[in-house]
Amino acid sequence: MELKKLLKTFDPDTKTDMKQKVKIVSKKKADSTMKLQTMIRIGCSQKITRNGVHLNLHGKKIWFRDNMMLCHIGQEVYLRYNLVNLENVEVYDKKTDTLLGIYRKA
Repeated sequence: MELKKLLKTFDPDTKTDMKQKVKIVSKKKADSTMKLQTMIRIGCSQKITRNGVHLNLHGKKIWFRDNMMLCHIGQEVYLRYNLVNLENVEVYDKKTDTLLGIYRKA
């Protein structure tokens, strides 16, 4: 439901583009209720730079970094994030689909 609300705020061209690029991934949150948490995966990959990684939302770049990112600069990755909480993003290796880390908002 949250994704539909977000997509309505984009202009029609971006809306079409987002539907093609966004893939919904379900993950279980480790808490007492074990609620299902919805994460969104960015369809296009990016390289980790010295500034970190970024999301483009509503025309603004939101940057995320981690102390261990220096080991992965230049590596091709994709992101998963929660629309409700944009404080963290999960960074995954593009080739192996393994979690490299959870980066915090810069």
